[in-house]
Amino acid sequence: MSPSTPSGMKPIYTKPSASTRRKRPGRRTGHPGSRRKAPDRIDQRQNHRLKRCPHCDSSLKRCAATRTRYIEDIPENIQPIVTEHVIHHDWCPRCEKHVEPAVCDALPGATLGNRVLVLSAWLHYGLGNTLSQVVEVFGHHLQLPLTPGGLV
Repeated sequence: MSPSTPSGMKPIYTKPSASTRRKRPGRRTGHPGSRRKAPDRIDQRQNHRLKRCPHCDSSLKRCAATRTRYIEDIPENIQPIVTEHVIHHDWCPRCEKHVEPAVCDALPGATLGNRVLVLSAWLHYGLGNTLSQVVEVFGHHLQLPLTPGGLV
């Protein structure tokens, strides 16, 4: 292989190993946090509640506690849809802990749906687009505003 061979064309075992990260990721302690703002428009709402405990299969005592999660995803017709998921916490008297159902429309803790994730991965890794190009595609063509940090 010549020195002008692109990195993507070289076998992985011939590349030098990546350096380790020296700093802790994220902002410093005491600094204000930063995250994606809640969407202005909500197209759908879904309620999630378990019927039985996923650990021991016993009946649950209903609680009033909920948490809200927003997932923006691309539907079949390419218009982004924002879904508000209301996830109910319930108490399992047998396990003696709070339980809640899993939401499979996105990865845990993610605000972007699985379709957005797969399309961005294909654009970046499959086609070789840079992160700024992927962000531009989502912002312009799909009307889904993203930042490179939000995408990573």
